[in-house]
Amino acid sequence: MKKIYICITILISALSYSQVIIDNSFGINGITEMPFESSGNDISKSLLLTNGKIIFVSTKINGSNDNEVFVTRINSNGTIDTNFGINGFILPNIQGDYEISTKIQSDNSILIYGGFSPAKIIRYTENGILDNTFGVNGVVELPANTYPSESDISFSNNNLLLQADGSIIVRYIQNSNAFLKKIVSDGTSDTTFGVNSLVSNLISKEIFISSDTKIIGFNFTSNNYTIEKFNLNGTNDNTFGTNGTMVVSLPYTDFESKYIEQDNLGRFLVERPNFNTTPAFQFDAFRLNNNGLLDTGFGTNGYVNFNNFQTLIVPTILVNNKYYFGGTTVVSNALDNLIMLKYNENGTLDTNFNGNGYKIENTNAVQEVCESIHVQTDGKILVSGEYKNGATKKLYLMRYVDQNLSISDFENTSLKIANPINETLNIITENEVNTVSIFGTDGKIIIKANEKNINTSKLSKGICIVVVEFKNEEKKHIAKIIKQ
Repeated sequence: MKKIYICITILISALSYSQVIIDNSFGINGITEMPFESSGNDISKSLLLTNGKIIFVSTKINGSNDNEVFVTRINSNGTIDTNFGINGFILPNIQGDYEISTKIQSDNSILIYGGFSPAKIIRYTENGILDNTFGVNGVVELPANTYPSESDISFSNNNLLLQADGSIIVRYIQNSNAFLKKIVSDGTSDTTFGVNSLVSNLISKEIFISSDTKIIGFNFTSNNYTIEKFNLNGTNDNTFGTNGTMVVSLPYTDFESKYIEQDNLGRFLVERPNFNTTPAFQFDAFRLNNNGLLDTGFGTNGYVNFNNFQTLIVPTILVNNKYYFGGTTVVSNALDNLIMLKYNENGTLDTNFNGNGYKIENTNAVQEVCESIHVQTDGKILVSGEYKNGATKKLYLMRYVDQNLSISDFENTSLKIANPINETLNIITENEVNTVSIFGTDGKIIIKANEKNINTSKLSKGICIVVVEFKNEEKKHIAKIIKQ
């Protein structure tokens, strides 16, 4: 028993400090840095492809032009895919002065939406070649004096919607008025949408497809927000609010939304910065249900506060019923180190993540910002953004391994545990189990059994160690488990 206790103590010690670690198999020591200097004026985006590759979009400095949009494709190991575009890059010939939206269609075609007077939608094949079946030589130009969004840039830029039939619904501004326009898969206007392909006098600044397959949009003011809902043909959804519109009050007098994102259950995470605090950049978030109303089951009466982290929060995703937030820490009112936070679906901090619920990364650069965050199918976490290395701002992608996300394998392919666990520990093996012992982080045994399906109601939430012994085998198999 003494030998087992020593092994458990060492394992617990290691887990306490390295649960979320940089994946050194990606790029150079876990980081892929773009070969361009960034002005820092725009938010970079990364998107995961089904083949494991990554699309990365941002802006770079090119002589006197400090907002030239570029797109690149990254291999799963973090190297630039030189089979994409020209030597791995495409330059859409649009400026990043306003929001740039990027979407991947079902055939892996890439849509880039941006530019000014006129705004443009450009479609590339999955290998970065202009798709001449779309618009004119791969480009659809919107009317004169159009641009994708207001100048008060949002971090989320939700102004381009994809439909299953390959059509596109786009939001744009013209002469201070907002419109929705529908474009079919070849780039021509869909005149059956709205009035001659347009919905006019739009209030919303961010648009989504709701869980009931309607167009839903939001516009936030200092103390309330407006929700609009439309049918997919561009008519008002008169079953919602008053003629498809509803105004909802907020408990603020200085509300400013910079980020809204839809989770995979159709709900909406809204993040609010407060630039008037000391230290500055304090953030909180609230969740809206599928119809855009406050979800009081999230956090405290619908709200989560990030003040304890002194953190500027930007991207949010929901994976396996967990929210991942990314951003940067703030020290003396200045951006400092990259941070990732993981929350449970109910808005409580998931302290199983890195042992405390968050990961702060110091790459020895400064002003490290996470601007995009994804969880790959293998559980690895991909972040991207920018940092300042000396006097130069650089764009980067970085990948992490969350050691709590995988199936525990005990160095034996015939023995596995689905991890994390809830009320039952299920041991998957064809061998005959002799004993299963579960230890706490203090090394004391909590549960001892001789079966494959074990009730774990006695376990507190957090990390435990399981030791499995088979009949007619002296080897003891040891691994961590996470009790939720």
